[in-house]
Amino acid sequence: MYGEIATDSLQDVCVGCVGILKQILTRALAWAREKDGVWKEEFLERALLSDAQVASILQEVMEGEASITGAISNAERTRAEARKLLAEDLNPTYRRVRES
Repeated sequence: MYGEIATDSLQDVCVGCVGILKQILTRALAWAREKDGVWKEEFLERALLSDAQVASILQEVMEGEASITGAISNAERTRAEARKLLAEDLNPTYRRVRES
């Protein structure tokens, strides 16, 4: 069971966020310390986030990634337009056409 938790549940529950992994491991370690430092697999199991918490975090991650993707696309378009304008300003042929 421990191998399954370590490879499947931790990976799934953390949703790729190292901060969440740290919180889970910190809680499990705290329970182990309360029990005279004796490690039990149940501490890790108890420390895992609930399915509802994981679903909420996953939704937030997906919304954040979508937001970032849109912002990056807009920034790339703006940069491309700025490069084009700069290239036109530096190109004497374009400058002459605009000045006429």
